[in-house]
Amino acid sequence: MTSRQFFSYFTSTFTLDVFPLPSLTETSSTSVLLTQIPINFDTIRPFTQSIKPSLTSGSDGIPPMVIKCGSDDIPLFLCKIFNVSLESGVFPSQWKTSVINPRHKSGPLDDITNYRPINHTPISSRIFEKIIKKSLVDFLTSKGIISCAQHGFISKRSCATCHLDFLDFVTSSVDKGFSLIIVYLDMNKAFDRVPHKRLLLKLKSVGVSGNLLKWFSSFLSERKLVVRIGNEYSRPSEITSGVIQGSVLGPILFLIYVNDIFSLFSFGKPFMFADDLKIAYAFYPGDMQRTITRIQNELNSLDDWSNIWQINFSPDKSGITVYKCTPPVNAFTLKGKVLPFQNTVRDLGLRYSCNYSFSHQVTHQLAKCRQLLGLISRVFRLPQAKLELYKSHVRPLLEYSFLVGGNLRKYDRVAIESFQRAFTKYVVGYSSTSTYRERCIALSLEPLWLRRIKLNMTVLHNILYNGTFNNNPLLELHNHGPYCLRNKGNTLVIPQTRTSFRARFFSNRYAILWNPLPQDIRAVSSTFQFKMRLQKFLSPVNILSLFQVYQTLDNLYENGPDYV
Repeated sequence: MTSRQFFSYFTSTFTLDVFPLPSLTETSSTSVLLTQIPINFDTIRPFTQSIKPSLTSGSDGIPPMVIKCGSDDIPLFLCKIFNVSLESGVFPSQWKTSVINPRHKSGPLDDITNYRPINHTPISSRIFEKIIKKSLVDFLTSKGIISCAQHGFISKRSCATCHLDFLDFVTSSVDKGFSLIIVYLDMNKAFDRVPHKRLLLKLKSVGVSGNLLKWFSSFLSERKLVVRIGNEYSRPSEITSGVIQGSVLGPILFLIYVNDIFSLFSFGKPFMFADDLKIAYAFYPGDMQRTITRIQNELNSLDDWSNIWQINFSPDKSGITVYKCTPPVNAFTLKGKVLPFQNTVRDLGLRYSCNYSFSHQVTHQLAKCRQLLGLISRVFRLPQAKLELYKSHVRPLLEYSFLVGGNLRKYDRVAIESFQRAFTKYVVGYSSTSTYRERCIALSLEPLWLRRIKLNMTVLHNILYNGTFNNNPLLELHNHGPYCLRNKGNTLVIPQTRTSFRARFFSNRYAILWNPLPQDIRAVSSTFQFKMRLQKFLSPVNILSLFQVYQTLDNLYENGPDYV
């Protein structure tokens, strides 16, 4: 495929604002506005120091190495340019040209629709954008503007927190006896289709005004792109819409643009990571007909929103899963098309069935790991090389879904551990009679179930001490009052559950493992110190006694405890 073909495809996704523009009331107090961002040497210096020292220059011809390793005159010079730009509300035109390198997403390599445009912008522009982004995010955070249902591009939020938040809702709803309907929606080329005039309206509504709003208008307008394939370049073309994928400001601008979508759902609970949206509905089984009507009303509101704000949803790529209910096949429509029911879904890289079995995920992970390990085995001969590549490339694939480890069925957990057990046999030699435990010790490998415990306990620690779920606490500390015994501090309340489905969920399962830990581990607030102390304490021998696991050490290594 040539640069011309990619150029034609990428430019075909752009849109133009449809007039008249919608009216939008300001959601923030007019007395608290973000009108200017002061920049000085101390503001710029940390950003220039954190640059990767690359010799590859951007569209401005300046390699990052020059900025990072140059004298203090460079930050001072940039400081003057940045301040003049903000005061005048004009973004430098020389920084508006982006070089696009197509990046493959998934699917056949020869299908041009399986590529996304990643913009490479000048290094000076990226430093400028980072400074603006930090001030903008601090402003939005202080006013609580970005919804807690959004997990993308936000500090202390990620795919993992989105999965946890969603599964917390699902398992707690099932525990209460509710049925579930989950609507998964696909936004079509959302990042590239954001209309600029409407985006400026959204910026104004959250409190961005004055010269800074004018600066954003200049930043978005009259931008150009050039597609590069090897040494071949396409002709330049104007970018008429979108938030510039690959830019620094693009993600936060997109979050601002779609932030009001959450106000559409009063009955359903939305969960969003960037442009991936799902809405979960929990209801009593006897209230099916009323529930169908309410869900369709919210889908109609979503359709109206998409028409007003020119963000298209693709019904063909959307779908619905149900749990303990059977609505009619054509119950739900979007844009005049029936949303199909699905038995399995792929949600942010996690595959599961409509009854929340993760066997599909385990099967997929193991297939990818076998393929990658086969490649490593064919190319590399030294056992040490194979071991290091296994730890750096294969094991992370096995651990992708570690947060749902408690909800994995036993045969899935055993299948994952069996993969590493077979690998250790392969590295040591098939003639060896050593046990899996002995091979792990010889190769300095931990069993995967033990690594899952440590990874999940670290996540639990971050939730408690680093505010990962400050808007929706998954865990609750015991309130012992003034008479707390020394080893009872920092223990967690273990909620009562009616179903094993809820009992296996992360917050319940790992609260049980957290409380028996020594006080000096539970009380430490530093993540680094917590990891070090946990690593020292959580040996398989301690696990046998601490968690009352009645197995031999060899058995424990091969199968792990029943609950991780």
